[in-house]
Amino acid sequence: MNVFLPKSVSSFVSQLSATIFRNVYEHNFLISNFTPNMKTLCLFLCAALHLNANSITAQTITQPTTQTTTTASTKITRTKNVVITATRTERDAESSPIPTMLISAEQMRAQASVRLSDVLAEQTGLGIVLDHGQGIQVQGLDPAYTLILVDGEPLIGRVAGTMELSRFAIGNLARVEVVKGQASSLYGSEALGGVVNLISKTPQRPFGATFRARYSRFNALDVNADVEGKIGNVGLSLFANRNSTDGYALNPASGLPTIPPYVDYTLAPKLFWDISETSSLRLTGRINTQTQDGKFIVGTGTNKRFVNDRSTLTDWNVAAQYDNRLTIGTVQTKITARLYTTRYRTTSDFTYADNGAPYDKSSFDQSLSKAEIQADATLAPNNLLTLGVGGMYETVLADRIASEQAGVARSQNVFYAFVQDEWLPLENLTVNASARYDANSAFGSQLSPKLAVNFRPFDFLTLRASVGSGFKAPTFQQLYLDFTNPVAGYSVFGAVGVKQAMERLQARGEIVRVFQEPSSLGLIKPESSWAFNFGATVRPLEQVTVSLSAFRNNLTNLIEASPIAAKSNGQNVFTYFNLASVFTQGLESDITVQIFDDAAQRLTFSAGYQYLESGDNDVIANINANKIFKRGASGFDRAVQTVEYGGLFNRSRHSGNVKLFYEQREIGFSANVRGIWRDRYGWGDANGNRILDDDSEYVPAYMVWNITASQRVFERITLTAGVENLGDFTQPQFIPVLAGRVWFVGVMLEL
Repeated sequence: MNVFLPKSVSSFVSQLSATIFRNVYEHNFLISNFTPNMKTLCLFLCAALHLNANSITAQTITQPTTQTTTTASTKITRTKNVVITATRTERDAESSPIPTMLISAEQMRAQASVRLSDVLAEQTGLGIVLDHGQGIQVQGLDPAYTLILVDGEPLIGRVAGTMELSRFAIGNLARVEVVKGQASSLYGSEALGGVVNLISKTPQRPFGATFRARYSRFNALDVNADVEGKIGNVGLSLFANRNSTDGYALNPASGLPTIPPYVDYTLAPKLFWDISETSSLRLTGRINTQTQDGKFIVGTGTNKRFVNDRSTLTDWNVAAQYDNRLTIGTVQTKITARLYTTRYRTTSDFTYADNGAPYDKSSFDQSLSKAEIQADATLAPNNLLTLGVGGMYETVLADRIASEQAGVARSQNVFYAFVQDEWLPLENLTVNASARYDANSAFGSQLSPKLAVNFRPFDFLTLRASVGSGFKAPTFQQLYLDFTNPVAGYSVFGAVGVKQAMERLQARGEIVRVFQEPSSLGLIKPESSWAFNFGATVRPLEQVTVSLSAFRNNLTNLIEASPIAAKSNGQNVFTYFNLASVFTQGLESDITVQIFDDAAQRLTFSAGYQYLESGDNDVIANINANKIFKRGASGFDRAVQTVEYGGLFNRSRHSGNVKLFYEQREIGFSANVRGIWRDRYGWGDANGNRILDDDSEYVPAYMVWNITASQRVFERITLTAGVENLGDFTQPQFIPVLAGRVWFVGVMLEL
């Protein structure tokens, strides 16, 4: 069947661009902190789109025999695995050209997980790495390259690029969606490596409540309540969580806690209002607070003293989303307007333990405001067009971030626009093309394109491939850091203020040698990458699913700190450069076998494996040229051999998991066993040549086994017990979050 659209597309584009133009001009949607240049650019783009709408030519589009799932349509075909993160539109995960890992609330509950770090640690291809907290590593890329979202909105509060995953309670989540690989074409900076989206539950019942409590070793207690109600077209939910522990010391003789005691609270309300059959309003909020009491040592020998660290954290966000479905001509459209604001604050007070005298203090205060309009238009039954425009305003005020004026926060604003077209030229072929333009007041502009395809030649076989370019903007620290370590004495300055900082040190006579003149340094550029992903999903039998994928990430202009001067105290001055060109590449595989599944019981086996290679291209070139040396067994220096190079630090070449889930539905019993394996990985340079090339520089391989069992009693009550790290594995120096064998018990009450 052929559908002829002579004027509908041009009419839609014209009316849509005029609507966006009017609302931007009247400040209805974009935040007030937009600069004049950003507003002008937004208005120009909308005007150009509006004026050129009439140039869209009539076209003949072939309608397939089956319709696709789109959010623009007033009738959406919903399946069990509908996802939204990969394309920013609702669609069936199986037919999406961009694969999405879906972690359901059922799976999280079966594992008795309580924090996001617990959930992600057990997934194939996702590594929990410890670098200023527990962060997520995707396709071998550091935590700084993965964007973390809550209901589609970005979270802030990274420390050295790491978003601490244990900050996030999961009791109110409907699912977690993980997109591996470049997503900058829709999400901009920080999505160079992937996206993790925490999607909260939507109120469905007139009244419902769930109460959970879990108690474990070290007096760790997690208690939460999730209450929901829906009357008519209005739904409301409220989630509250308290998480605390006494902490533990894996080396008690040191007198220091490995993990200090803390108390954490989370409160998350959510309101839905179906205003009409075609429009709805969603209001969500979240506030998280944490208080922690740590301790560390300063000085050595007889001058050694303990210092107490009292730290507090406050993290909150508020979001509003308005959806409206309408038909312009024959084009079915969904317009979504979003407003979002968030703030992250930490303070640390350091006092000497022996007399309570002040030692130091620090603070960090970051905020972000965002506004966005998105339009999803079904131009034809086999063509979905997505357009979006928005802006963000971000500020940071911190002791270690240099300000232009005392007490005045550093700020930057970003204007962005994105477009995506999803086209089905054949019933079994989907082509997705997307691109995003970011204009950042701190470093300029960036364009991020991506092309992805999904081809299903047979019912049992799905093939996917994608290629795209992504980027990561320089952080406030990399631009404006002004820090001198009070104990060690080294200094680190951001790229923007390093010249003035060096002049200050030289005036005080603290510089004895300059390696590179700051005046010769230019403004650092965004890190960028080209990402390639290929995959296949095979179902040789109805009960068996096998997925295979290969990936390659080529990163350029990596931002690293390097010395530019020597100080009179024997330490160095560091600043940030665009230095390295690195790569990560590898293979991932998963297999799931439904051994049996009937009305009475279900038994599922699954296993996953990742093979990962990584490296610095400059290091490889220098090794091949015999320019990098190490001390050999004979005591003399020799050139490092290519086979000795272990790639980038903190990356395991091999990792995997194995899981067995059993459920007896008739009696309400379930049990599971999960094993997580990680091969050895490099922790740092031990022989002074600044690369990973010696066996002494590796953390040994390890495997952790977790067991959980649950039994429903009295219909509404479920009792849970289990053991984490059954083998009691510990590695205090490198893996402090592994506390040894941890038992736990829990209870859940559903009303």
